[in-house]
Amino acid sequence: MQHKCLLAVIMTFIFLALFGCSSPKSEAQTSNTESKKSGTETEIHDFLKPPSLTVLAGEERILAVPGGYSWSRTLADGIIESVEADADSPCDTVKKNRAKEINQDTKIELDFDIPPTSYVIRICNEDNTIASSSADLNFDNQAGHVSYEVQGTWEEGTAIYAFPLFIKE
Repeated sequence: MQHKCLLAVIMTFIFLALFGCSSPKSEAQTSNTESKKSGTETEIHDFLKPPSLTVLAGEERILAVPGGYSWSRTLADGIIESVEADADSPCDTVKKNRAKEINQDTKIELDFDIPPTSYVIRICNEDNTIASSSADLNFDNQAGHVSYEVQGTWEEGTAIYAFPLFIKE
């Protein structure tokens, strides 16, 4: 009986020592640490990511699917941070997306968050090869599901986007 009481006292002491002495981070410490971490990640993410592209098709807005990109920035101390991101072929990615139906005379505009210094628009074939390349969207001789790839160039780097359209004859 004495052994059982002694064992119970020892187990209680060990339990309290292990779990009672550990102090969890205060809410302020936890949120401060998370804030610093997410702030740093957000800062790096925002500066090392190309702008998004929205395609304006008449009154409708289509968010273009981002593809691979190469992006960099130079810090005040001269250090260069850069990112090389690879992705599947953008045209292959959007092949499965629902395409916005448009007429051949629908006005299409490319709306970048930050305008590029230049861009090229490519039309992808079914096998993801480039059928044509131009500085403008041209719907001549285009009908049905068409995948477009846009490569923009900025001082910070280059980025590729894609979007599908269904062009009615």
